[in-house]
Amino acid sequence: MTRDGVKVSILANAGVEEEAAAAAAAGAEGIGLLRTEFLCLYEEGPPSEEQHEAAYRRIAAAVGGRVVTVRLLDLAPDKLFPLGDDLPVGDLPIAERGIHYLLRNPHLLRAQLRGVLRAGDSGNFRLLLPMVAGVTEIARVRELLAELAQELRREGIARCKPVPVGAMIETVPAVLMAPEIARAADFLSLGTNDLLGFLLGARRDDTGEPISGAAFEPSLFRAIHQVVQAASAAGKDVSICGEIAGAPAFTKLLLGLGVRVLSMGLHRIAEVRYVVSETDIASARQLAEEVLSLRTAAEVRDLVLAQVDPWQLLLRRRASEG
Repeated sequence: MTRDGVKVSILANAGVEEEAAAAAAAGAEGIGLLRTEFLCLYEEGPPSEEQHEAAYRRIAAAVGGRVVTVRLLDLAPDKLFPLGDDLPVGDLPIAERGIHYLLRNPHLLRAQLRGVLRAGDSGNFRLLLPMVAGVTEIARVRELLAELAQELRREGIARCKPVPVGAMIETVPAVLMAPEIARAADFLSLGTNDLLGFLLGARRDDTGEPISGAAFEPSLFRAIHQVVQAASAAGKDVSICGEIAGAPAFTKLLLGLGVRVLSMGLHRIAEVRYVVSETDIASARQLAEEVLSLRTAAEVRDLVLAQVDPWQLLLRRRASEG
């Protein structure tokens, strides 16, 4: 809760069962981003639906019934797993990445969706579509989910239940289409790492980290503001699962922009929770209004870092390092 009584949900990003269990123990309300590609790193070739199902059941057990947001397999330069072919992921345009690649390779998508549906009785699952550019991808996944649920019922697997479908907003087309996407999806999740890269026309470095020193770019916060407004108008939740969600220096600003769900690495939960508890929404909104009026990253950096309590000098250093 903020100082003035506004509820903020703190979720965790995770890739494996042990991370999910540790996040639950640290007080996370659930998994806001399950990186399913990391569940498959040690498999020989694409995972089967049985392997998907087993993994999701383990994750659900690890978090004790809390929400688990299953991001569909997201192919990117820093998130590879053996598909058994030579896919030049790093050079692919948006139209051939993430959900677009899965739709063009339905055997991968069907196996994962059937795995989620089969595991449905063991947890509280949501689906998250990576690299969405518009509403077509959402509609196609919903159609396929309905088809697969019918298949499983015919096969005698009656545990299927509706699974909310969310869209990752991490591309410029998705930001521009945010009102339509918000109406078509059940929830939105801002992937600010990739979004920042697309806004600046740059790629992550070889370590997979966001572009160094760029997190204060005004365009990023204007994009976040636009997406939050679209989600609010559609009555949908919107979370942030990029690096800035777990950077305490940005917490007050994100709350001022209207974000009420933050998903982060488990080691940042305590710090972010502390900043939330010390923030009041009125001053956070004032900060957001000021930031949205600024023109340079340097101006944003100076204003944002000035909000950090001197007691949190370590947080100031982390933010300045990007």
